[in-house]
Amino acid sequence: MQEVKDEVKHGVQLITQSGDMFGGILQSIANITEQVQDLSSATEEMSAGSQEVSASIAEMAHLAKQSSQQSQTIVSHTKEQLYAMEAIDKSVISLSETAEALQSVVGRFKV
Repeated sequence: MQEVKDEVKHGVQLITQSGDMFGGILQSIANITEQVQDLSSATEEMSAGSQEVSASIAEMAHLAKQSSQQSQTIVSHTKEQLYAMEAIDKSVISLSETAEALQSVVGRFKV
């Protein structure tokens, strides 16, 4: 009878140890679940940050394109002004030559 009691006592101890081990396993699973949730949250935050960065890059590209177009417009206007200045320069030379010729002709008349 004592032997049966000892075996039952030993069986109870084994069941208690098994229960403790399963409790530890459950706690580890809970810790892992919490870590996975934290990782998921961090991933979502990184995704949102990446989307913001992408939007900022797209906006910068748009601004760069606008700046390039405006620069091309400025270059075009500058060329037009240069051509106009060259035409004015030619006109000034022509007027100067005409004025000299008129002065020569007028100088021949005596009052």
